[in-house]
Amino acid sequence: MPVYLRWRAGDSFKQGAWNLGNRWRWLNPIAVAWVIITSIYFCLPFYGPGAVWWDDQFDWNRANFTPLVLGVMLVGITIAWLGGMNKRYQGPIRTISFDEGMGITEDEPIDEPPPTAPAPPGAPA
Repeated sequence: MPVYLRWRAGDSFKQGAWNLGNRWRWLNPIAVAWVIITSIYFCLPFYGPGAVWWDDQFDWNRANFTPLVLGVMLVGITIAWLGGMNKRYQGPIRTISFDEGMGITEDEPIDEPPPTAPAPPGAPA
């Protein structure tokens, strides 16, 4: 999804430090096509005619349940989204503030001193 959204944004997308340069123009369509092809491939049955639901030789032990689970999940997400989740979702919530260098901005003092290792036997005290 991020690759597709970047491809859709085109030149209006603000690139970060790690990027593909101008190669995104031809790599993103290939990546999107690859994901679509592999997703369809892995939803297909692996064990011949007894694994597809519309065949007379269908056997539950040979069935691939990926399309069924994926369909139920997509229907559930769609119902939740249309049922009001699109108005309640506010995005990720940050619980720690960071500065530009990704270091923690507030340094809190430690109340207790760090533990010290015990002296080896026979060492002067």
